[in-house]
Amino acid sequence: MKKILFLLLALACLTLASNCELCSFVISDSAVAEYAKLPKLSDTSEVFKILDKKKNLFFMDREAMDKDLENALVDYPELHKIVNNNSYASEAISKKLMANVPPEDSIVDYVWMNSSDMDSLKRYIRAESWQSPYSKTVARFLDSLKNIVFADSVMMRDYALSLFAASMGVCYDTSNVNSKIKSAIWDNAEVVDLFRRVYRDNINDKFVKRCIEVKDDVNPFTSFKEPKTQLEKDCLLNQILTWRYRYLNCSEDRWYQALKMIDTLYTHLLEGVIDSLTQKNVNFSEENPVVWHDKGCGCSQYKDLNGNVYAIYPYWLAKKGGDTLDFSVVTRIAYYGIYADNAGKLILPSGSYALNFFNKPRYSNFVNIAHKHNVKVDWVVAKSDWSGLSNDSLKMTAFFEGLISDVVQLVNKKNNSMMKRFVSEFTIDGRDMGFRGDGVTLWFKNYPTDAKNTEIFRNEFKKLQNRLWGNNEFAFVNMMMDLSDLTEKMNVRRDSSYVPAERGIYSYKFFYELLEYSNEKLDKKKDFSAKERLDEQRNFLIVFNNEPVSRNKLVVYNDLNQQLSGTARTEVLHAVVPMLWLDYKQFEQLENDASFYNDAFYSLGISPYGLVEDSMRVEEKLSEVILKNFEKEDGAHKSQGAVSAFFCTNRWLFRMLNTIVYVFVFILLFCYFVICQVNAFFTRHLALFVAFVAIPPLLTTFILSNFDPAFMDFVGNVGRWGCFAIIVLTVIVITLLQVYRSKDFPKRK
Repeated sequence: MKKILFLLLALACLTLASNCELCSFVISDSAVAEYAKLPKLSDTSEVFKILDKKKNLFFMDREAMDKDLENALVDYPELHKIVNNNSYASEAISKKLMANVPPEDSIVDYVWMNSSDMDSLKRYIRAESWQSPYSKTVARFLDSLKNIVFADSVMMRDYALSLFAASMGVCYDTSNVNSKIKSAIWDNAEVVDLFRRVYRDNINDKFVKRCIEVKDDVNPFTSFKEPKTQLEKDCLLNQILTWRYRYLNCSEDRWYQALKMIDTLYTHLLEGVIDSLTQKNVNFSEENPVVWHDKGCGCSQYKDLNGNVYAIYPYWLAKKGGDTLDFSVVTRIAYYGIYADNAGKLILPSGSYALNFFNKPRYSNFVNIAHKHNVKVDWVVAKSDWSGLSNDSLKMTAFFEGLISDVVQLVNKKNNSMMKRFVSEFTIDGRDMGFRGDGVTLWFKNYPTDAKNTEIFRNEFKKLQNRLWGNNEFAFVNMMMDLSDLTEKMNVRRDSSYVPAERGIYSYKFFYELLEYSNEKLDKKKDFSAKERLDEQRNFLIVFNNEPVSRNKLVVYNDLNQQLSGTARTEVLHAVVPMLWLDYKQFEQLENDASFYNDAFYSLGISPYGLVEDSMRVEEKLSEVILKNFEKEDGAHKSQGAVSAFFCTNRWLFRMLNTIVYVFVFILLFCYFVICQVNAFFTRHLALFVAFVAIPPLLTTFILSNFDPAFMDFVGNVGRWGCFAIIVLTVIVITLLQVYRSKDFPKRK
């Protein structure tokens, strides 16, 4: 059995040793199944029930008893050697048998095992089972983690750590939790099993009573005043956590202290197994381009939503035939599947050059599909290895130069069809610019925090904004970070000489500096009011909230409040997007937390978006939660109907039709006043003339002003009614003019 465990660990080490920027991390069904194949010696309860039935049964000889036990334990072949094949238990039974043999006779009439013999056998089974790497309770915890694909190892560990804390009842109400947490909760017997699996022979029944089965009102420090062994230290941590850190008495400071203890316990009790089963994958095929379909959802309900809903579509979801997405509940979708090498070149997970891939015909059409539904598209560019750049300013600067060049080529390329380009040039365009993207999101992990590299990033970030805005003034340049990078580190209050560690780019204050630069550029174009300035911000700070219980939603809000105040806090709060990495199994948790995000933040992040397993049910459920909990009070709380969806998604056609109609009306009016034949014809058919002039523009204007998001933003409510007013006044003037010319009104004698 040890060989099996060592094999699993070796395979895991080989898998995790390979270095890649865009690997995904997952515990798959197959990995959990392999774990389940390990000898289940720790599952002794059923075995002991079987053995108890054999207590005090008489057999003719030892061979008959061994055969009967072997048949009874046929489902547990790993125990046969303990029970009869020269095991310690067999030796004990042999001694018992020999004790029953009369001195003058070597033939035994009957053999049996009494209560004492059976207890002895059980002790041997337990001793052997503690050497087993398998644990039923650990398997149950693994079941709560399996098939959740993470984009980062830190993200996965944070999720598992938070789940472990919740399952142990640390700072969480275990009597009132969602089904996922409830399925992972540990009781005392399972905690004992967890400790036995790790410490094996070092833990005995007496120690269990002191360590785990301690009463709630007993001070844990009385059990282990000065813990010496790692087992005693872990037992003390377990006692402190279960005794002191109840959910009713858990402030943020206490939660931070509890989390450090949980981290220690997790490292010693679970991390080895979880790491051994974690698979590091790059599920990317250049034969499967990204293809997005809709299901008649219509355009984004951005006007009804309380703010931006930022979604991330990871590369591993792409499959042959494409994915079906619900565009109605998001405002931006970011494609995650590109990293930057040390030369700043954009690289795919397969190692190929990204621009060559997306420049192929139809390989970036998914951007047009999102734009069709009035959803913006960002490109996530990731990088975590800075070892070859951090100590050389020239190389770091050259990296950014290459990165900026590639990003501009990726984002600022015209990607829409010739018809849409023609419509954009000659009709109302709004923000439908037709580029291959609407921004870039930089996910730089482990970026050096020294002053020199921080200054390089600041300068190059500004250059990237300027280059993108050169062609597309509505492009966003965003940053994405893990919550742990931005979290306020706890201060040792007694240490008056405490000096905060260098944060570099990982602070809300630094992001505010970048935001101010963007706002200055915008202010030069237009004198914005305070509200308009917030609405026109062109930068997001996406913060990963990596846990299944959403406690970190408070951490983001509190840390931002500590680092900034006044106007700075307001502007950054409008730019922050708390990103939830969903497992799509805890919608009740999302429903409970959605009201907080609705009240405290102006944006919400959802990832991974586009999960295709049972897609229709899963995404419909997610859409329900967002429309119900992240919409304005007067919002529709539902997707567009079929008619609205048709007009909105085909708005380019109706824009062209609207332009043709107005040109036709203008030509008709011109001919009416200039050409006598036309004037004479319509004088006789005034109703027809009014119908030609009024009805077509009224119809096309009505369609655009109610279903075209760009037109609605461009003209506003006043502009919308202004169009109608102009048309109606034109009709009235024509009618009065015609009546005057006909001189059919009565004259005074």
